[in-house]
Amino acid sequence: MKPLGLGVNQTTLLKKALYGHNTDYHIVKNTLFKIALEQKGLPVPSSLDNGENAVVFCSDEVSEIAKLIKEHAKETEKLSILGGILNGELISGDQVEALASLPSKDQLLGQLLSVFNGPMRGLVTVLSGNMREFVQVLSAIQDKKSEA
Repeated sequence: MKPLGLGVNQTTLLKKALYGHNTDYHIVKNTLFKIALEQKGLPVPSSLDNGENAVVFCSDEVSEIAKLIKEHAKETEKLSILGGILNGELISGDQVEALASLPSKDQLLGQLLSVFNGPMRGLVTVLSGNMREFVQVLSAIQDKKSEA
């Protein structure tokens, strides 16, 4: 990320948003960051220049973190997403934003459970419909006998 003139208050808001998600947010020196990436065997982004860059480290909930950063970048208009490293591969800023548009893990699990429950829900509806019709027929017979 490139925090172009991001103020202390805006940086604090971003850190607070990232706080509960097991992340680390740091402003880094590009030369030291390049050395650290090389020592870990990770690719070095070509977008690292002499300017100021911020780095967010996260181990899980990647799409959720990308979503938070994208929202903060929209709100402040002083933050641009340059790219990232995902599973040891460089990804562009556009790919990070695409990652932000993915549903969260909890949403995906909810959708999966809904798909699993769909057939069972349909079966229950069909079976209860037959029982309901049977009860209505019995009720109609009882009404006819009570009239006679």
